[in-house]
Amino acid sequence: MGCGAKGRVTTQLKKQSPRFAYFPEAQNLDLFPLFIALIVVLSYGRVFFLRDVFWDDNCWLLAEFSSGNLEQFLNTGFYEMRRASLGIFLHYFFNLHKTTDYAYLIWNFMSMIIQIFTPVFLYFFLKNLFREKQLLSFFIAVSLVVFPLDNTLPYLSSVNYRIAILLSIISFYLTERALGGSSNHWPLFILSLLISGLSCYVFMEATIVFEPARLFVIGYIFHRKGIDGKSLIKKSLKYSLPFFILCVPLVLYKLTYKSYGIYGGKYKTDIFFFLNWKEHAKLVRTFMFYQWKVLLGYIRDVKMWSLILSVFAIILSFLMAKKISGIARLGSGNANALTERSFKNEFKDAWHSVRTVFLAGATFLAPVVLFIEFARLEIGPGLNSSHFTLLQIGYAIVLGCLIYAFYTAFLNSYARVQLLSFFLAAVIGAGVFFNNLNIDMYFNSWEKQTQFWKLFTKRFPSLPENATFMMDVRDPYYYDTPDLDNTYDLEYAINLLYADSSDTEKFRRYKVIALEEIGPAVGKYECKQAGGREIERETHFGKELLDPCKFITVYYRDGELLVNREIKEKHPAIPYSSWLDKGFPKLPEPVSYPLRHKFYGA
Repeated sequence: MGCGAKGRVTTQLKKQSPRFAYFPEAQNLDLFPLFIALIVVLSYGRVFFLRDVFWDDNCWLLAEFSSGNLEQFLNTGFYEMRRASLGIFLHYFFNLHKTTDYAYLIWNFMSMIIQIFTPVFLYFFLKNLFREKQLLSFFIAVSLVVFPLDNTLPYLSSVNYRIAILLSIISFYLTERALGGSSNHWPLFILSLLISGLSCYVFMEATIVFEPARLFVIGYIFHRKGIDGKSLIKKSLKYSLPFFILCVPLVLYKLTYKSYGIYGGKYKTDIFFFLNWKEHAKLVRTFMFYQWKVLLGYIRDVKMWSLILSVFAIILSFLMAKKISGIARLGSGNANALTERSFKNEFKDAWHSVRTVFLAGATFLAPVVLFIEFARLEIGPGLNSSHFTLLQIGYAIVLGCLIYAFYTAFLNSYARVQLLSFFLAAVIGAGVFFNNLNIDMYFNSWEKQTQFWKLFTKRFPSLPENATFMMDVRDPYYYDTPDLDNTYDLEYAINLLYADSSDTEKFRRYKVIALEEIGPAVGKYECKQAGGREIERETHFGKELLDPCKFITVYYRDGELLVNREIKEKHPAIPYSSWLDKGFPKLPEPVSYPLRHKFYGA
């Protein structure tokens, strides 16, 4: 580049406010998507080494192994949830575990593809929508990765949330591609509409709350083209209308046909949600890196790989930050000019440049917040954080805008560039670390489960036919939601371990009720023959009556497993002592268990 050309670039850049709004050299920086993908792999790649299922996964796998066909599978809860289309997908998704021993690799590969494509498509969507905002789009995409609100990646049953979010972003990307050029591309527009329908009708109906954001996006596209006033309103409504019409049947269906059975009343609407300040506070607390705070409580259990990968991420991020900062310095004018402006003025200019993008983030975020509170969805870390996936797009945009504004404002001095690069690298490295620490918790949960089942199979080389177990095996660990204290997990595992054939009609031979399912009322249940009453429970297989007198009771704490009278002898004051006046059950001779190899670690 000659002197004249360089002078023209510098002049152009000086006219921009702030200096970082647009830098031509960055248009050749094609490393952004690759860097995003690498950060995703560093954050979540270890999920490939997990060979266990968690929480509700056990429920649906129990249903899959117990179902001879699709109809039977849908009857285990999806009709009750009014989510038959999702049930069809999950039937074939979980069926992989029956048909191949490599199901985990397929599942985890799908998860990684979703995790990579989601921020990459978000980056391209925002980069195309907000021209001259490449770096800002990059910061937003990275924020999506390193500041997740959802920490249930290994939890297979929430894959529909992630697929729905990815499809929604692709739909928005195609909408911009269809309308953002000099002429409209109807095939892309129709494809965008179809993908949006696929997202909300099959995977997660709640993605319809993104449609106000689409109206904003379409309006901005036409505004960018120079259309204003009434024409802007008309064109925006015209192209948004098909998406809103698409939502109408779904909304009417959900309002008319409520969930029933075991899911009846699970999601209750609350028209006074805007007065529920406790829920508002929960959301705000979550936005303020609450997940990181919770994970810090488990820092003692961190594995070496989490540290290694976070250090690698810091080095990689530092190199990227240095390259970005170098581009900024190239287009910023001379050093003396930089120091003339205060941080306040620099931040003001930077914030002015991202206001529209921030507003776009608010249109993605606010309707979701209102929906979550209106539908009274459970929020918090752990299992319930899957609901936060809906918040992730808006949250990343808002957070990315703030990071960008501070970043550009701090570039008013060359002396701060080095420190700024270290800071960005440290933040991204911290995100990678906490993402890996979250994965560590799943590994530790897996280890706790295998310890229990190894001990169980040692004490029970076989099981009595059609036995019913009451298991007091509470061993709180990750988010106080371990897989050892709920019926889903225990019942699937015990039937998989002791299945003597792959016959679906015979799979659920053993029933399990966990103590947590009975709760504080455990003391009022006695053996039926002693005048007590049976325990009634709703399951995915219908209503069941269980007689405590017939329970094989298992107590497990700290590596010690006790059965029936052994429990009473060691813990005489235990509330369910009336069930324990029996010895260890008589066991038949062990047989071949052809499905046991599918339970890794047992």
